[in-house]
Amino acid sequence: MPPADQPLEDAQVVKLVLKGRREMFGVLLERYQRPIFNFVYRFYGNYDLAQELTQETFLRCYQFLKSYDPKRKFSTWLYTVAKNLCIDELKKRKSANEVALDDAMTAVEAKGAEGMAERSAQLQCIRREDDFRLLEALQELPADARTVLLLHYFQGLSYQEIGESLSLPVSTVKIRIFRAKKVLLEKWKELGGEGEAPIGEEG
Repeated sequence: MPPADQPLEDAQVVKLVLKGRREMFGVLLERYQRPIFNFVYRFYGNYDLAQELTQETFLRCYQFLKSYDPKRKFSTWLYTVAKNLCIDELKKRKSANEVALDDAMTAVEAKGAEGMAERSAQLQCIRREDDFRLLEALQELPADARTVLLLHYFQGLSYQEIGESLSLPVSTVKIRIFRAKKVLLEKWKELGGEGEAPIGEEG
């Protein structure tokens, strides 16, 4: 166990939860709720669906926590759960185009005062990080291309971690990211974007 003033590592928190300290799951929820929400939101561009799938991600995480391998990075495992839910949801729909780009701020206003503070904080975070034109361009990419770009550039996963999450060799991950970024740039320009799509450099 680390010193009292040092936060527990994810694997240690998982171990405590599995030993019966169910309240410790809140630590994982606090650490990863926003990153998982942002991942799902960028995948679909729909606020309410992102809320729903984020909740489902953590429900699945709790239900199958025993299957987590502590030798792996917990965040990589969690993103795998979220990614699988996104793909499953996509399969339920005839095409990704059925998921319209949501005007997130309008959706917040329509919901009234309930939950306004939480929604506003999340949406301000999204607005700081994303240009909505980029989000729209992402929606036009195939699911596999969208996934690798989101995991690498927006969620900060390494090639190795993405490979573990998608069950792909690192070389394939690099190729997919390179090709996906090229297609994204084309979509970005079609939508009126100038210069490079603002998703960061390779690395």
